[in-house]
Amino acid sequence: LLRVLSLAFISQPIYNYVLGHYWNNLNILFTLSLALLGIAGMQTKNYVTRLLIPIIALALTSYINVDYGTAGVLFVMLLYLAKESKASVLAFFITFTMYWGITSFSMQSLFGININYGNRFVQIISPWLSMQGLAILALPFILINTNSGIKINKWISYSLYPAHLFLIALLQYILK
Repeated sequence: LLRVLSLAFISQPIYNYVLGHYWNNLNILFTLSLALLGIAGMQTKNYVTRLLIPIIALALTSYINVDYGTAGVLFVMLLYLAKESKASVLAFFITFTMYWGITSFSMQSLFGININYGNRFVQIISPWLSMQGLAILALPFILINTNSGIKINKWISYSLYPAHLFLIALLQYILK
């Protein structure tokens, strides 16, 4: 939790520059920090703490503007609860992305092709034709066993988020 939170603070200035945000719009690592706090609460043996800490983590999203908001923190905590079974992950992930897709703005085109919402098939899949609904595309990567045995140093893994933001910032600077 402290490593993710530290990385969140390190990444924030680059995140602000790349997306034109201010310090009151916090990056995804702050979202993950709140979710980790909630999960840590769920792992305690004390029933009050097990319930109270996740509620506090979710309530903090009303006061702290983290990327993806309450839905992002709730998504990670519920995915943690479903982790024991691939069927549970599948059911939860599809349900949540449908809900999230319905509540976020719809895309007008996909890969340069205009989306016709009058089409019956498009109406059926429309919850996934939104920015948040497209999260469904991550499901195969979550469900497929990818244990290749390749070990990546944890600090390299941790540095990928700020590194990709830095790369985007560098490209923005070069292309201006």
